[in-house]
Amino acid sequence: MANDERLSAALARTSETEDVEFKSYFDPSALRDWLEIIKDIAAFANSGGGHILIGLSDDGSPSGADVSALLAIDPADIGNRIYKYTGQHFSGVELLECEKAGVEVCAIRVSGVRIPIVFTKVGEFELSDAKKKTAFALGTVYFRHGAKSEPGTSDDLRNFLEREIEFTRKSWLNGIAKVVEAPTGPPFCGLATRRRTYGSFGITSDATDFRHWSASLLCLTTRQNTPLPSEGSGTRSKRKTSR
Repeated sequence: MANDERLSAALARTSETEDVEFKSYFDPSALRDWLEIIKDIAAFANSGGGHILIGLSDDGSPSGADVSALLAIDPADIGNRIYKYTGQHFSGVELLECEKAGVEVCAIRVSGVRIPIVFTKVGEFELSDAKKKTAFALGTVYFRHGAKSEPGTSDDLRNFLEREIEFTRKSWLNGIAKVVEAPTGPPFCGLATRRRTYGSFGITSDATDFRHWSASLLCLTTRQNTPLPSEGSGTRSKRKTSR
């Protein structure tokens, strides 16, 4: 039985949010249910991740639906279904057995992606009157808008890019922070900076150009056994970078 802070917080909610969705039931044999869940997974992944809780009503109370069939599904099968409609291999899906008020619930945990999931095939299902309904169209990119999964806007794409830039920046800073003491060698390695514009969304950044960070890390971590020609001897220095 899964139990962690994020999941506990999701189960405690009484209404849906950007990162939590309730579904009263899921029928693994119904194409309609599969297409809707694939759309929601894509929207959650593009929005940074979250939880889809199967077996809860709109107010967060247990619906009493049997979720055992869903829990028995291999997550790889979900990945294959997503690939069928997107052409992307996405493995950021976990099926977690949990409970609320003593009733079994299935939590689908979705991880965020670094490249947006785009639908490359139309998702259609047939209604009871033989008419067809489209769950998602060709070329659409879904995001979470409050409690709904909807086609993305330019603002969604801008937010996605800004989130990715921030993620990359923190990753590099964390890497540099691990260098506590530089070995014998040059006392300073400069980091080139420049203002950059990302795509057509007008996002600018004065952050350090990431292509120059690797050279700086090399300066910090490569041992220099001989002094530079312009210096009498190597200088030992300490370089710390806050997170």
